[in-house]
Amino acid sequence: MHRNSNFMQTYQKALFSVLFILFGWGTTLFAQTPNFTKAADYNDYIVLEQTLMGRKLESFNKALAEENMREAKKQHAELLSQIDLSIQKINNMPDFKGNTAFELFVFYKMIISQDYQKIMTIVEREGANDKTFPRINSIFISIQRDEAVMFGQFNKAQNDFAKQFDMKIQENELEKERREKERTDTQTPK
Repeated sequence: MHRNSNFMQTYQKALFSVLFILFGWGTTLFAQTPNFTKAADYNDYIVLEQTLMGRKLESFNKALAEENMREAKKQHAELLSQIDLSIQKINNMPDFKGNTAFELFVFYKMIISQDYQKIMTIVEREGANDKTFPRINSIFISIQRDEAVMFGQFNKAQNDFAKQFDMKIQENELEKERREKERTDTQTPK
């Protein structure tokens, strides 16, 4: 299949914004049980669910960027299943001293089930090429616009939570990996 460099560059930039929201902030220790006595454990449980979704998202994005539609469809279905499971877990969590979970999970499901589905359909039917690039790019721009609003809300909620419970927000493992890969990619001559 045709590997359009504009598509790949735009896709990777849009993927970065989704992954930034998904992995951008969070503590690095993970709670094992939803019986929370500490704010950090409550937060870490949410970050764990984000990380599980993020790993699935990485696999899906890799397959889609390679235009491997069989694998992309498989990974897309697994990603949606993980999102549904994470939403169920988060919705069943008790609040922590009046704080409820950060409201990103439904947003993840919306963009994965609707926007990424549209991109998959375009790539599957017509490929990733100069003709389809404007439509795909338009979808990415829409995702990024919605993300900007959601990220602002997410960032404020997580910072307020951290401040309320005297926690320090740290990059999680996946964000560190993404940042290191980005640094390496920018140093590689093209």
